[in-house]
Amino acid sequence: MEAKLSRFLLLTTAFLMLAVTLKAQTLVDSIPRTAKPDAGFKLFFEKVYLHTDRENYVSGENSWFKAYLVNAQTNVPISSSKNLYVELISPEAKIIDREVIRLNNGTGNGDFKLQDSIPSGNYRIRAYTNWMRNFGDNFIFEKTITVFSTTNLESSKHLDNRNKILSGSSSSQINTKKTSVKEALPTIQFFPESGSLVENVAGLVAFKAEDAAGNGIAVKGSVYTEKGDTVIHFESTAVGMGSFFLVPDVNKKYLVKGVFNNKVPFTSTLPSALKKGFVMHVADADSASFRVTISTNQATLQDYPNHEIILTGRQDGQRFLNGPVTFNLLHLNIRVPKAQFPAGISTLTVYDNLAKPQCERLVYVEEKNSVHASFTTDKSAYQPKEKVTLKLKVTDANYQPVKANFSVAAVDENFTSKNSINITSYFLLQSELRGNIQDPGIYFDTTNTNRFKQLDLLLLTQGWRDYLWRRLADTSIKISYLPEQGFDISGRLRQKFADKPLPGKNIALTVNGSAMSTRYNALTDAAGKFHLDNIELYGKQSVSLAATNDKDKNAGLIELDSAKTNPLPVKAIPDFETDSSTLKKQLLIEQSFSKRQSLSDTIKLKGITVKSNKFVTLRDATVTSFGYPDETLNVTAKDYYYEDLRNYILHISKQAHIDNDPLSARADAIVFFAEGKKWYPRLIVNNRELPFTDDDPDEVFNAYYNQYYNIPIDKVEKVVIKRMIKPAGMVLSNPTNSFYNGMGTLVSPGSKIEEAHPIFIIYLTLKPDALLTQKASTINTELDGYYQSRVFYAPKYDQQKQKTGSDLRTTIYWEPNVITNANGEATIIFYNADVKTKISIVAQGLTDKGVPVVTKTAYKIP
Repeated sequence: MEAKLSRFLLLTTAFLMLAVTLKAQTLVDSIPRTAKPDAGFKLFFEKVYLHTDRENYVSGENSWFKAYLVNAQTNVPISSSKNLYVELISPEAKIIDREVIRLNNGTGNGDFKLQDSIPSGNYRIRAYTNWMRNFGDNFIFEKTITVFSTTNLESSKHLDNRNKILSGSSSSQINTKKTSVKEALPTIQFFPESGSLVENVAGLVAFKAEDAAGNGIAVKGSVYTEKGDTVIHFESTAVGMGSFFLVPDVNKKYLVKGVFNNKVPFTSTLPSALKKGFVMHVADADSASFRVTISTNQATLQDYPNHEIILTGRQDGQRFLNGPVTFNLLHLNIRVPKAQFPAGISTLTVYDNLAKPQCERLVYVEEKNSVHASFTTDKSAYQPKEKVTLKLKVTDANYQPVKANFSVAAVDENFTSKNSINITSYFLLQSELRGNIQDPGIYFDTTNTNRFKQLDLLLLTQGWRDYLWRRLADTSIKISYLPEQGFDISGRLRQKFADKPLPGKNIALTVNGSAMSTRYNALTDAAGKFHLDNIELYGKQSVSLAATNDKDKNAGLIELDSAKTNPLPVKAIPDFETDSSTLKKQLLIEQSFSKRQSLSDTIKLKGITVKSNKFVTLRDATVTSFGYPDETLNVTAKDYYYEDLRNYILHISKQAHIDNDPLSARADAIVFFAEGKKWYPRLIVNNRELPFTDDDPDEVFNAYYNQYYNIPIDKVEKVVIKRMIKPAGMVLSNPTNSFYNGMGTLVSPGSKIEEAHPIFIIYLTLKPDALLTQKASTINTELDGYYQSRVFYAPKYDQQKQKTGSDLRTTIYWEPNVITNANGEATIIFYNADVKTKISIVAQGLTDKGVPVVTKTAYKIP
């Protein structure tokens, strides 16, 4: 592992990124690896965006997506990671599906099947690389989709009911799930423009009003002094944002009174003013430059004998503006050309002569290398099942062709959300701001004449994430998770009959493919450990792992580590009731697939006797249930991503824990806690108890338990966890030398009376091939590789006989890889469905220079 990390650190110096010092940490196999790299190591950052075909779905449908991975500081596609973890999270904050997507040149695609049984609610799609885990949730992508569960309508009535739902005349019932949320009043917050109000200095105060769900709501009110004098009136935009100027008096407290949505009254206060400080105000001087006004008061100016401060500009940790500014008056106006700013969000900061930040302001600059993309349709309106031909053209500001990689969706407009997240709004705005942004698309809609003013209010009220870049630049950081270029498999080779490592032995992994096999090789180190990395696996693949010596003879016993990457923790968010207008977006029902299961026993173990539901006879005791309920876990296909039995039990069971005591000889085993102690469970496999007791040595315990805990979860049908009670009794520590004394009492050297205590039993029901006999030096198993996305079904109605039958698709076209040619063009052809509606077509993508591009068009099927 250390060698792998060293190789990685040497390779990453090729990246031109922000340099920081990394902190060393002890390497422990059971926790993420950490190391101290060379001084020349350059830290880099990744961002990812997922374009989904739409935002609203009905149970039974597919959600299609394409992933774009970029350098977080330049937005240029990056190949630092090839593994992308994409998860579907339920309203209850449970991961219900998980895929590993293969990224090539920074892009990849996949899909989620929304089962027929999926409840209504707001679901989240989360995406991240292993490398992103080093930085908390700062670079994790999340997007909300809405799923509606419909009643089972007969297929012959689909089209009629669909149109009735849209017209509002349908009596069909929609099963919507409502998550109970406590009644909460709207809130309002006030944000001085550059951080603080300063006495006797005019400052802009921005404000934002939100309802309990975090959506902006209209607000109006007035600012008063404590004596009741009116200072100023204010009123927000429809999304709850606005601003006003105030010249504060440090000796006065300012009260705010107003109403939300013209009906809910509120009272609040403004932030207190400082006696000394600076205030920065930024506005457009013209289309090519900013006017930066820095103001202060006389008391502050006296603290700066040379009247000098420093104005800096930064973006994503990189400084592009840095210069001293001399104060001669209380107000200073500076004209700053926008050409000095990179595209996107930047921060302007004023530092004092001690290099301490005094005030800060965020600004947004549009992309200078503007790229224009447009659709051209061959007709303005089409008939059902008619052929549609689109031309996508991309040019730069000089009308020269641009090479770009797009994903394109054509969707019934009723299933789309206006002004939803897109690749431009995410990379240039949302990924750099805190919290949820309502209708992010409005800030990039060129038909919105107020978009720059609205965007400025957003920057003033929602803050920026620049604290992340500053923290990374100013402090040390631990690297615990490596970028992945494939799947990693590790383990240990030991002697068959002793727990001693076998160093210098050959480990060969063979991936069995349909056409040819691929082989990966490694040598065990001094501790008998081996590591095979950058393995390409697609779908569920059969693999063979063999250990041999220099003479190509079988060697030792292979202990394989889990190849599973545990998911990140999931934060719960409130799921608010969907409004009635959104219910009209529920339309389609598709059929689901059935699952298979089997039951058998493949190993010979001592049978156990079950006297009744309340008593179980084990090898060394008879235990009773004592009324504790069983925990029954039925394994289904959706659980396969847990990979092995250990991971499955630890994540699904409500009472199982991992033994994380580093001093324990049974570390990483599953334990249960009761009566203030931890208890190791007994295992009963296919109704047969494993041949050991609590008194057996740790080596025996570990050998048996690891054999079963490492079983692939797709080889397990059911897990039942029982909490029982072992009655009090004598424990014979030396039964061979035990004897009865003259009074008829059994005596054993070292014997003791054991009190009644809990005992946990895990019952496993395994599939027939779960424990096939194989050589100790060979492992044959199946591993889950990259998810292989389904192919989007797009029928071709080029012949009349093919036009029979109903076609009720909501997404009528999805193509994740549309690449423009040398002329900056791409041709898209598809056929309409039967539904008479308006079709929305969206293309999202990146140019080869890292410029995000979005274009839309629409047509009607009358």
